[in-house]
Amino acid sequence: MAEASGGGLPDFDLPEAVLSALPTDPFEQLDVARKITSIALATRISALESEVSALRLRLSERDDLVAELRAKLEALDASLGDVSDRLGRAQDEKYFELAYRCIQLWICSN
Repeated sequence: MAEASGGGLPDFDLPEAVLSALPTDPFEQLDVARKITSIALATRISALESEVSALRLRLSERDDLVAELRAKLEALDASLGDVSDRLGRAQDEKYFELAYRCIQLWICSN
Protein backbone atom coordinates (compact mmCIF):
# COMPACT_ATOMS: atom_id res chain seq x y z
CA MET A 1 0.00 0.00 0.00
CA ALA A 2 1.49 3.29 -1.04
CA GLU A 3 1.19 6.19 1.33
CA ALA A 4 -0.30 9.46 0.11
CA SER A 5 2.27 12.20 -0.16
CA GLY A 6 0.63 14.57 2.30
CA GLY A 7 -1.09 12.35 4.85
CA GLY A 8 -1.34 8.97 6.40
CA LEU A 9 -3.98 7.53 4.02
CA PRO A 10 -2.80 5.12 1.33
CA ASP A 11 -3.70 6.36 -2.16
CA PHE A 12 -4.44 2.96 -3.82
CA ASP A 13 -3.67 4.60 -7.17
CA LEU A 14 -6.76 6.79 -6.86
CA PRO A 15 -6.82 10.35 -8.20
CA GLU A 16 -6.28 13.09 -5.65
CA ALA A 17 -9.81 14.41 -6.24
CA VAL A 18 -11.27 11.06 -5.18
CA LEU A 19 -9.01 10.76 -2.16
CA SER A 20 -9.86 14.27 -1.00
CA ALA A 21 -13.60 13.50 -1.28
CA LEU A 22 -13.37 10.39 0.90
CA PRO A 23 -14.32 10.78 4.54
CA THR A 24 -11.56 10.17 7.06
CA ASP A 25 -13.62 7.82 9.22
CA PRO A 26 -13.13 4.18 8.09
CA PHE A 27 -16.79 3.30 8.69
CA GLU A 28 -17.91 6.25 6.59
CA GLN A 29 -15.46 5.11 3.89
CA LEU A 30 -17.04 1.65 4.00
CA ASP A 31 -20.47 3.26 3.65
CA VAL A 32 -19.26 5.19 0.58
CA ALA A 33 -17.77 1.96 -0.81
CA ARG A 34 -21.09 0.18 -0.25
CA LYS A 35 -22.95 2.94 -2.09
CA ILE A 36 -20.47 2.85 -4.98
CA THR A 37 -20.81 -0.93 -5.14
CA SER A 38 -24.61 -0.60 -5.14
CA ILE A 39 -24.43 1.89 -8.01
CA ALA A 40 -22.08 -0.38 -9.97
CA LEU A 41 -24.32 -3.41 -9.40
CA ALA A 42 -27.46 -1.49 -10.35
CA THR A 43 -25.78 -0.29 -13.55
CA ARG A 44 -24.64 -3.82 -14.40
CA ILE A 45 -28.08 -5.29 -13.61
CA SER A 46 -29.73 -2.66 -15.80
CA ALA A 47 -27.37 -3.50 -18.67
CA LEU A 48 -28.05 -7.22 -18.23
CA GLU A 49 -31.81 -6.64 -18.12
CA SER A 50 -31.57 -4.67 -21.38
CA GLU A 51 -29.59 -7.51 -22.93
CA VAL A 52 -32.15 -10.06 -21.70
CA SER A 53 -34.94 -7.97 -23.19
CA ALA A 54 -33.17 -7.80 -26.56
CA LEU A 55 -32.48 -11.55 -26.47
CA ARG A 56 -36.12 -12.29 -25.62
CA LEU A 57 -37.22 -10.17 -28.57
CA ARG A 58 -34.85 -12.06 -30.89
CA LEU A 59 -36.10 -15.37 -29.47
CA SER A 60 -39.70 -14.31 -30.05
CA GLU A 61 -38.89 -13.34 -33.64
CA ARG A 62 -37.22 -16.70 -34.21
CA ASP A 63 -40.16 -18.53 -32.61
CA ASP A 64 -42.46 -16.69 -35.04
CA LEU A 65 -40.22 -17.70 -37.94
CA VAL A 66 -40.20 -21.33 -36.78
CA ALA A 67 -44.01 -21.32 -36.55
CA GLU A 68 -44.26 -19.81 -40.03
CA LEU A 69 -41.86 -22.40 -41.47
CA ARG A 70 -43.74 -25.23 -39.75
CA ALA A 71 -47.00 -24.00 -41.26
CA LYS A 72 -45.38 -23.89 -44.71
CA LEU A 73 -43.97 -27.38 -44.17
CA GLU A 74 -47.40 -28.72 -43.21
CA ALA A 75 -48.96 -27.09 -46.28
CA LEU A 76 -46.26 -28.51 -48.55
CA ASP A 77 -46.58 -31.92 -46.93
CA ALA A 78 -50.35 -31.89 -47.52
CA SER A 79 -49.79 -30.77 -51.11
CA LEU A 80 -47.27 -33.56 -51.61
CA GLY A 81 -49.81 -36.06 -50.30
CA ASP A 82 -52.44 -34.78 -52.75
CA VAL A 83 -50.04 -34.88 -55.70
CA SER A 84 -48.84 -38.32 -54.69
CA ASP A 85 -52.44 -39.58 -54.57
CA ARG A 86 -53.20 -38.10 -58.00
CA LEU A 87 -50.04 -39.63 -59.43
CA GLY A 88 -51.01 -43.03 -58.04
CA ARG A 89 -54.48 -42.76 -59.56
CA ALA A 90 -53.02 -41.64 -62.90
CA GLN A 91 -50.60 -44.56 -62.91
CA ASP A 92 -53.45 -46.96 -62.13
CA GLU A 93 -55.54 -45.49 -64.96
CA LYS A 94 -52.59 -45.74 -67.34
CA TYR A 95 -52.02 -49.36 -66.34
CA PHE A 96 -55.69 -50.27 -66.85
CA GLU A 97 -55.82 -48.45 -70.20
CA LEU A 98 -52.70 -50.29 -71.34
CA ALA A 99 -54.13 -53.60 -70.17
CA TYR A 100 -57.41 -52.84 -71.95
CA ARG A 101 -55.58 -52.03 -75.21
CA CYS A 102 -53.51 -55.19 -74.92
CA ILE A 103 -56.69 -57.22 -74.47
CA GLN A 104 -58.30 -55.47 -77.45
CA LEU A 105 -55.24 -56.11 -79.62
CA TRP A 106 -55.13 -59.72 -78.56
CA ILE A 107 -58.84 -60.16 -79.27
CA CYS A 108 -58.55 -58.44 -82.65
CA SER A 109 -55.50 -60.45 -83.67
CA ASN A 110 -57.20 -63.75 -82.93
